[in-house]
Amino acid sequence: MQKPETLEDLKKRGQQLASTDQPLAAWNGQQSTKDERFHVIFDGRIYFNTEWVDSGQCPGDVNDNGVNPWQFERDATKQELARLGNPTSRIALREHAHALKH
Repeated sequence: MQKPETLEDLKKRGQQLASTDQPLAAWNGQQSTKDERFHVIFDGRIYFNTEWVDSGQCPGDVNDNGVNPWQFERDATKQELARLGNPTSRIALREHAHALKH
């Protein structure tokens, strides 16, 4: 089985990125159609979705490839982490989603 190409591999080959490739961002529960491809930072690593992804599917759960579409791409650089953030748990996502408290 051939390893899927990463965004970095595609750039090195000079290939144009598909219009469905989203820019690198911190994971915040992105969900997509099958045509959208996210590149997200989670716990110091960069992941991309191989197919449709639901907001409840966490990149850190990649050990269960049968149900999780996130695939490890590479380690994030210090610059990427400083610029975009580094979520490390689902708890942070839930707190962020409910930031307004009365």
